[in-house]
Amino acid sequence: MAFDDASRAQLEAINDLDKIIVDFNECTEGFACNLVSTGKHVIMSNKAPKLQAELEARGLTCLTPNVTELKKGGGYIRCVSLWLS
Repeated sequence: MAFDDASRAQLEAINDLDKIIVDFNECTEGFACNLVSTGKHVIMSNKAPKLQAELEARGLTCLTPNVTELKKGGGYIRCVSLWLS
């Protein structure tokens, strides 16, 4: 679990936030939360179909490349992203 009981209770108490509970296996094996979003498009793991479905149901477009080498190093898309403003 990413959060202890007290932290989860605090998050659950926030009513005006659209929350997604991400599958544990998708987090640990698919690096589901290690993604990049522009607010309309999401570049994410192709090993997180449940999260992808949740995001697409909210109107986002998901791009899911098969990036096996990044996982070998213990990271994923977000870890190799450079933000320019």
